[in-house]
Amino acid sequence: MAAVSYTPDPRGLRELAVSPGLQAAVLAAAERGATFCRSQDPAGRFVVEAERVTAGFNDETRAGAAIIDEGPNSNQRELRNATLRRAVAVIEAAD
Repeated sequence: MAAVSYTPDPRGLRELAVSPGLQAAVLAAAERGATFCRSQDPAGRFVVEAERVTAGFNDETRAGAAIIDEGPNSNQRELRNATLRRAVAVIEAAD
């Protein structure tokens, strides 16, 4: 088999990082996490918001999302239950 080499195109990767398709995928993953949070902590009011995040070697803007608990006493409940922290495992385990 012949050797294959790959040279990334930074412009294409930047376009992908802020594309509507990637934003939709990130929001869908965050919504899975929020659904888990709602099932574990009915007192919470978990919402998902689209975000732009900074990442990469050049601090580039990329598509992102946040799960936010707008419910009462959210800080105390999170310290006690770690619902948002546990949601990360749910998001990462998805197909």
